Amino acid sequence: MRKLFFLMGAMFALPLFSNAQQALSWDTLAKVESKWQNNKYVTVFKPEVKALNGKRIKIQGFMIPLEMGEKHKHFIIAARPAHCYFEAPGGKEMIEIFTPSAADYEFTPITITGTIEVLENDKFGMYYRIKNAKVGG
Repeated sequence: MRKLFFLMGAMFALPLFSNAQQALSWDTLAKVESKWQNNKYVTVFKPEVKALNGKRIKIQGFMIPLEMGEKHKHFIIAARPAHCYFEAPGGKEMIEIFTPSAADYEFTPITITGTIEVLENDKFGMYYRIKNAKVGG
């Protein structure tokens, strides 16, 4: 009986010690609005999105290269592939990515791990950025 309680306790405690990271949902990042205030659009993030700023995250998405070539250090990942002009991903479905080493272009989803920045007034209109990102894993 003691062994059973020990095993059950270990089973419930194991996730607390795991290094595995749950992937962030694009639905969470979509909780942002643009509002017209003082003759300009202002980005308004929900509190749960603002709380992500400076946190280490893992997310899966589709690579959108910003330049020609097979390898990229600076690119966008998006919730959906950008294969159709009329259904291109919007701002809240994209993250600007900077990696220390070049990553191969992939047509299939890739996994990005890194510290996310929530950008309230980016001059290029981006909502999110990850610097020193790791591709894969």
